[in-house]
Amino acid sequence: MKLRTKTTLTVLILTLFMFSALQIITYVTLEPNTHRIETQETIQKIEIAKNLIEYRTSDLEVKVSDYAFWDDTYEYVQNKNEEYILSNFVDSTFENLQLNCVVIVNNQIEVIYQQEYDLGASIKYDIDRETQEFLIDCPHIWNFQYKDNAISGLMLVENKPMMIATSPVLSSDKQGPIMGGMLFGKFLDNVELNRLNSIVDFNFTLSTTTDLEMNEQNIVQELLLSGQKNTLKEQNQSVIIGYSLIEDVHSNPSFMLTVYNERIIHQQSILMGNVFSLSTIGISVIIGLILLVLLEKEVVKPMRKLSEYVEEISLNPNYSVPKLSSTEEIDIVSNAVRDTLKRKIEGMLEVSRIVAHDLRNPLAGIRNATYYLKKKYSLLMDKDGQAMLKTIDDCVVYSDNIVQNLIDYSSEIKLYKVKTTPKKLVERTLSKFIKPNNIEIIDETSNEVIIAIDTPKMEQVLTNLVTNSFDAMQSGGTLRITNKEMKKSIRIELIDTGVGMSKAVIEKLYTPFFTTKSKGLGIGLSICKRIIEAHEGKIEVESTEGKGTKFSIILPKTE
Repeated sequence: MKLRTKTTLTVLILTLFMFSALQIITYVTLEPNTHRIETQETIQKIEIAKNLIEYRTSDLEVKVSDYAFWDDTYEYVQNKNEEYILSNFVDSTFENLQLNCVVIVNNQIEVIYQQEYDLGASIKYDIDRETQEFLIDCPHIWNFQYKDNAISGLMLVENKPMMIATSPVLSSDKQGPIMGGMLFGKFLDNVELNRLNSIVDFNFTLSTTTDLEMNEQNIVQELLLSGQKNTLKEQNQSVIIGYSLIEDVHSNPSFMLTVYNERIIHQQSILMGNVFSLSTIGISVIIGLILLVLLEKEVVKPMRKLSEYVEEISLNPNYSVPKLSSTEEIDIVSNAVRDTLKRKIEGMLEVSRIVAHDLRNPLAGIRNATYYLKKKYSLLMDKDGQAMLKTIDDCVVYSDNIVQNLIDYSSEIKLYKVKTTPKKLVERTLSKFIKPNNIEIIDETSNEVIIAIDTPKMEQVLTNLVTNSFDAMQSGGTLRITNKEMKKSIRIELIDTGVGMSKAVIEKLYTPFFTTKSKGLGIGLSICKRIIEAHEGKIEVESTEGKGTKFSIILPKTE
């Protein structure tokens, strides 16, 4: 067995054994207990929320009884004295009692007084007829079995849950006969629910079963079919949700109580598990480091050299993996890198050939057709028609450039060097551009320095860099091009005053298919880098956001 395999298996088996042992302990001991405690805690909070709603409903029952068992109310039902309403049901009454609705009916269940009140806006308004008819058509809430019998519970009013309490209208000494009934109502809206949440110090909501989402509708069906009072669902690692059906005054399961319980205990158990896991990893790392130190000379250093080379390797068939004097394992990796690189380049070349065949011929056909239309029918076309033909031409040129970039990127770079000067190179490049009016170009290159380059390919590099500078100076600026003679090299610098680049963009600048522009493939700078490296040179960049960018092309000096 190979040395690397032995080392890897030893560390892996030890890590897995320790990690598995700790995980088993965690799941066998912590998880069941945590789940049991969370279940009990959530059910307890469901009961607390139910009891709180029942308490508020009972409190409403006491309030309505105070008004219903009163001589003034008793007389009002009989003679409809408006002074009673003006004196007793002013805005402050609704505010102090926290009521949204008051209804008084006679023994024939006919409404003799109704009023709805918006506690948030402090506005009174009449209860709409549909709601009145709904309340009147609920005989259960007006069917008082005995004199001081009050009825309370939840009802769905105006498509919202409302706590209601009704009481028979009697004299102050609770003597009859019953002269009708009185209803007090309080909406369980968000404001009221927030007030209740602050009392119990946890969050819960109350929704109608008809307004629930699909997953909650399924929970309602689950509770109804199973006959269970409550059910729990894990929302995420932080919250567990408890659901319970709440019956209305007609004993129908019309509301869903939802309680949100923070999983503090669960998070603590996760923390403990993480501590165990980190301890396992720490011990394994220490053991692994000890073993790796012993293998440093035979394995680690050669692997590091190979890794550094792989990071710098270019998609160029002329590049080859250097011979590393090391173990058999390193030789296998080295051969694998060489074979993978060869297959990758061959695949790219094949794709390029397919692209050239399948796209260039149709593009040529489009270009010829456009030329024919221009020659034959241009005089018959209006300005819009001629503009459309120009647009087609521009799109063909743009598409042809994309195809050419793909071919350049994936093909082997062959150089045909000639001697020239930086001045001539820059002048030939700039002659291809139409200079924007708001950009100043300063050419400070010279003819005194001789460089041996493949002129078309280096013009391609400069064209790409100049285009990028123009794009970075949409609001205007200056592009300065200079050359400097170093001891063994020539440095050509392009300095613009554009928007600059962030460090994150610079780190990915030469990554194939990375671009910050809305158009293009993002391989232009990758091709530039390959061309410069083929000249045994290198490219450097310095940039400051908001100030500008400097690209430096460093080429060997020609004797």
